[in-house]
Amino acid sequence: MIPYLKSKWLTCLSFIESKYFFYLVLCINIILVSITRFYPTMDGAAHLYNSKLLTYLLSGNNFLSQFYSINSISTPNWLSHSVIAATNIVFPIWVAEKILIIGYIAGMAFSFRYFLKQANPDALYLSLLIFPFSYTFLFYLGFYNFSISFIFLFLAIGYYIKTIESKSYLKYLVLSTLIVLCYLSNILTYGFLGLTLGSLAIQNSFSETFESKSVKNILASVFRKLFELFIVSIPSLILQFAFLSDVTFFSTKDTYPTKELIKWILDVRSLIIYTYDDEILTQPMLLAIVALFTLSISFKNTYIKKNFFSLTLLLQIFLSAILLFMVPDGSGSGMMSYRYLIIFYFFVLLWITSITVHNNLNRYVLLVAVGLHLGLLYRHLDGAIKDLNHHAEIVYNVGDYVDSNKVILPINLSDHWIEPHFSNYIGLKKPILILENYEAGVGWFPIKWKLDQMPDFQVCGESSIGEFNWTTNKNSLHKVPIDYIFIYGNLSKLKEEKWSKLNPILANDFELIHKSKEGYALLYKRK
Repeated sequence: MIPYLKSKWLTCLSFIESKYFFYLVLCINIILVSITRFYPTMDGAAHLYNSKLLTYLLSGNNFLSQFYSINSISTPNWLSHSVIAATNIVFPIWVAEKILIIGYIAGMAFSFRYFLKQANPDALYLSLLIFPFSYTFLFYLGFYNFSISFIFLFLAIGYYIKTIESKSYLKYLVLSTLIVLCYLSNILTYGFLGLTLGSLAIQNSFSETFESKSVKNILASVFRKLFELFIVSIPSLILQFAFLSDVTFFSTKDTYPTKELIKWILDVRSLIIYTYDDEILTQPMLLAIVALFTLSISFKNTYIKKNFFSLTLLLQIFLSAILLFMVPDGSGSGMMSYRYLIIFYFFVLLWITSITVHNNLNRYVLLVAVGLHLGLLYRHLDGAIKDLNHHAEIVYNVGDYVDSNKVILPINLSDHWIEPHFSNYIGLKKPILILENYEAGVGWFPIKWKLDQMPDFQVCGESSIGEFNWTTNKNSLHKVPIDYIFIYGNLSKLKEEKWSKLNPILANDFELIHKSKEGYALLYKRK
C-alpha cells in the first residue's frame, strides 16, 4: 500500500512540472477574476470612463469635445485605453474590462514562461511563480498600464537573449516593436528595459570575446551590439523625447523611512492589498522563494556562470533597491517607492528562476507558493471584490437615469479607500460629463481637459459648496449650470457640518430622482 501511495504522490509531483498544471492554474486565475461583472480597482472606473470618452471624441461628440481633447500619441499609458476602447466597439464595457484583465493575467504568465524558455528551459515549471506577483498592490490601485508593461519587459528580454547574435531584419523589427509597446505602457519600466538590454549586450560581448584577450575585439563587439540597440530604440526614443518635453510632473519630497521600506521587502508589501492581515499569506510566499533560491545554490553553485545574463539581472536588482531607498515616493508621477519595490521583486524572480537547477525539492516549494497564491486570490474575491463589485454595479446602473450630454457633479462619501473614482461608472452607458476625472488633469493619459476653454460649472450660481470644490474655471465668463448631483457611499455623512450648505440646495433646487435600494447612492436632478 505504501509503495502504491508513494508512486501516486510522485506522479502528482511530476504533474506540477507539466504544462498542463500551468494551464490549470491559469484557468483557475481566469475564473476567479471573471466571477463578478466588474473587477474593481481604485483607478479602474476612471480608465473605463476615459476609454469611453476616447470613443466619443473620435466619433465626433460635439458636447464632450467642448471640454476634452485627445492627448499626443507620444504619451505613455495609451495601451490599456486603446484595448478597452477597441473591444468596447464589439462588447459591453464591462466585458472589455474583463478582456483587458484576462489578457493581462495570461500575458504575464506566457511572457514570463517565454523568458524562462530562453533563459532556463530545464526549469520552465517555475513560470508558475509569476501568478502571485501579477496581482500587486498597484494592480489593485488600477495601474493597468504599469502592470501590463512587464509583459513586454519579459518578452523583450527573452527575445533578446534568444536572438542576441542574430542580424536579421525580423529581429530588429520585433525587438523595436516590443520596446515601443513597453514605452506606451509605462515609461519607468521602459527605462529599466533599456538598461537591461544594454547591460545584456555588454555582458554578452565580454563573455564571447574574453578568451581572445583582445581589448579591441571586446570593444568592437560592445559597440556593435549597443549601436544595434540604439537603432531599434529610435522610435521609442522619439516618443519619449516628445512626451518629456511637453509634460510637467507635480513632484513632492514625500518619502518613507528606511525602516518602513525594509519592512515592505520582508512582508512582500507588493502583495498586500486591502489589509495588512494579508501578510499572513505573503510572508510564507517570500520564504518559499528564498527556499527555492537556497536550494538552487546548494545543488549547483556554478550554474550562475553558465548564464551570461545572470549578472545583468543581478545589477537590475541592486539598482531598483538603491532607487527604492533613494528616490522620494512623491517624485515623478507619484508612488515611486511602490513602483521600485515591484520592479525589484520582478527582477529577483527573473534572476532566481534563471539560475535555479532542477531538483525534486523545488516542486514542494512551488506547490506551497501556488497554494498560498490561490488562497490569497480567493480571499480577496470572497471578501472585498464582491462588495466592491456590488457598489460598482449600483453606480453603473445609475447611468440609466441620466440624460445624455449632461453635466454631473459627484460627491464621494464612501468609507472605502478604493472607491474615490467610482462615480466614473455612471459614464459608461452614455456620453456625459463627470466633474471628477483625475486622468484628464495630470497630462500623461490619452484624454485631457481643455483648461483654456473650460467654463465655470456652477450650482445655484456658486462655483463651490462650502469647502467642497470641483473641476471648473472660476475665471471664465461662460457659466454652465450643473444638471445632476450624484452622491454615493456612507449617506449618513450628509448630516455632518461640512455638508450643511449642500442639504438646502438639494431640498430647494434639485429633485431626487433615484435612490438605490441599499441606500448607497442618490441622484438629484436640477429643477
